[in-house]
Amino acid sequence: MEIIIGREEGIRRLHVTADGKTLNLGSVGDVPLNVSRQHCRLTVQSNGAMSIQNLKDRNVTYVDGVAIDKAQITKDSRIELGPDRYSISVKDICSRLGISLAPVFSLAPLKPLWDKYDSGRLRIQTEGQKSANTQRLQGLISAMGMLCIFMEMLQVFRVACFVVSALLSIWFFIKGKNVTEMMVVKLHDYDEQFRNKYVCPNPSCGRSFGIVRYKDLINNYPNGCPTCHCRYTTE
Repeated sequence: MEIIIGREEGIRRLHVTADGKTLNLGSVGDVPLNVSRQHCRLTVQSNGAMSIQNLKDRNVTYVDGVAIDKAQITKDSRIELGPDRYSISVKDICSRLGISLAPVFSLAPLKPLWDKYDSGRLRIQTEGQKSANTQRLQGLISAMGMLCIFMEMLQVFRVACFVVSALLSIWFFIKGKNVTEMMVVKLHDYDEQFRNKYVCPNPSCGRSFGIVRYKDLINNYPNGCPTCHCRYTTE
C-alpha cells in the first residue's frame, strides 16, 4: 500500500491519504510551511517491508537523523519532515489507516508436510496393530492346538500339556503387548520429529504448531503467531 504524507492546505495539520482514505492528524498549525502538501510516499509491502521516498526534489526528509531521497525503514524508524524536522510516527499513521505492520507468511508449504505426517502416522498405527494382533492370534492358535492334543492324551500327560498351552498363550500375549508398547514409542518419536519441522514459517521464529491439523491452523491462529506476531495466509 502507498501512503502519501504532507501538509494540509491552509490549516496546516498532517495530511495523509491512502487507498481512498484521508486523514488529518494533529492540531491546527502544527506542520511547518516547509513541509510540502505532498511531501513523501510511504510504501508498506504485504510482508511488512517499508520504504519512504520524497515526492519532490526540493523536499527534505530525515530517517534516523540522516537526510534521504529514498530509504528502507522499519516501524520504529524516526521520520522527520522538512528543514524544521517535523516528527511523524509511522506506527500511528498505519494504525489510523488500519494497516498491520506485521510481516505476512504463507502456511501453504506446511500442507504437504502435514499430509506426509498424517499418512505416516496412520501407517505406523496400522502396522503396529496388525503385528500385535498377529502375535495374539498365534498365541490363540497355539493354545487351541495344545488343547486338541490335550483331549487325545492320557491322563498322565494332560497336566504337562495344559501347562505348555498356558505358557504359550502368555508368551504370545506378552509379545503382542510389547509390539503395542514399541508402536507407542515409535509414534512418540515420530510426533517429536514432526513438531520440530511443523513450525511458524517466519525464519526468525520457529514456534512449533504441535500436531494441529493443517486445515485448522488459520482458525487456531486468527491473529497470527503469538510469539513473533507475524500474520498468516494460506495463499
